[in-house]
Amino acid sequence: MSLLVKDERIDVKVCYKKNAKNKLEFVSPDKDLGEEESNYTREAFTFMRPGWGQLKTIFSESITVSPDGEWKVDPWKYMDAKVRHLLVDWTLKETDENEVPRKVPVTRANINRLEFELVSYLNKEIDLQFGETTSLT
Repeated sequence: MSLLVKDERIDVKVCYKKNAKNKLEFVSPDKDLGEEESNYTREAFTFMRPGWGQLKTIFSESITVSPDGEWKVDPWKYMDAKVRHLLVDWTLKETDENEVPRKVPVTRANINRLEFELVSYLNKEIDLQFGETTSLT
């Protein structure tokens, strides 16, 4: 058994729809939706398991210092850094000017375009699948 993190990855499957208030609603991706299936969209996001180096970077980008010199982890910066550093692939597509669907590349700019509810959902799933390593709690 090695103590080195290998190229471990997890897939977070997402099944969602927008409700009448234009908010995202998530259901278990394994749920049989029956006739409502067409109302939902399914996507997948692939994350790498973090090693010490990634965790140091994520935490160092998440620290804020209060006026009295106290260091705290900013949860917003933490969620952002975790997704930016660990997300390696997704199934998201957009249509171009000719209405041809094309895969959206995983870039910082495109990560910044993700819905807040999705980023929150992904962070919870990362914590569940990777355990305490990535959780602030």
